Amino acid sequence: MKKWIKGNFFVVLIGVLAIGFLFSRYVFNNKICLSPAVSVNSGLQSQVGSQWSLPDLEGNLFQSRDLDGKVAVLNFWATWCSPCLAEIPSLVYVQETYGPQGVEVVGISIDHDEEGLRRFVAEKALNYKVVIDDDFSVMSQFVNVRGIPVTIILDREGRIAKVVPGGISKYRLEQMVLKVLQSS
Repeated sequence: MKKWIKGNFFVVLIGVLAIGFLFSRYVFNNKICLSPAVSVNSGLQSQVGSQWSLPDLEGNLFQSRDLDGKVAVLNFWATWCSPCLAEIPSLVYVQETYGPQGVEVVGISIDHDEEGLRRFVAEKALNYKVVIDDDFSVMSQFVNVRGIPVTIILDREGRIAKVVPGGISKYRLEQMVLKVLQSS
C-alpha cells in the first residue's frame, strides 16, 4: 500500500509539473495578458528615444518624429487584454482634455488581427492615434516587458519621463501628464 501511494505521488507530481509547463508555454505563445514586469532599457531614462515608425489603421506610416515637441503618452495594449481595455476611457479623457495643450496619446497595439483591431477602434470611437507593433519592435526599444499594458510618457524632447507597468487609473495618468506638462 505504501509503495502504491509513493508511486502515485510521483505520477501526480510529474503530471502537475507537466500541466504547469504546458500552461506557461500556452500563456506566452498566445500572449495572454499578464501583470507586466518592466525594466527600462539601459540609458533610455536620460536620452532621447530612438527613431521609429509603425503603420496606423489607415495604412499610413506614423513616425516618432510626429511627436516632436509634444508630451507623448505611449500605451502598449491589445484588444484581448482586460486591464488594457479598462484604461481606454482614461486615455480618451487625457487626449480630449490635454490634446490642445500639446499632449498626444498613441495606442500601440500588439494585436495580430488588423481587421479586428480596426473594428474595435471604430466601435469604441477612440479619439487617439492607434498604430500596430505586432512584432514588439518599438516596445522592445523602450522597455524589457513581460506583459501588457505598459504606458510610457515622453517629455517634449522625447525623453522617457515615466514608465507605468500594468493598468493605470485616470487620476494617476492625469497627474503624471500634468507633471510632465508643467516641467516642459
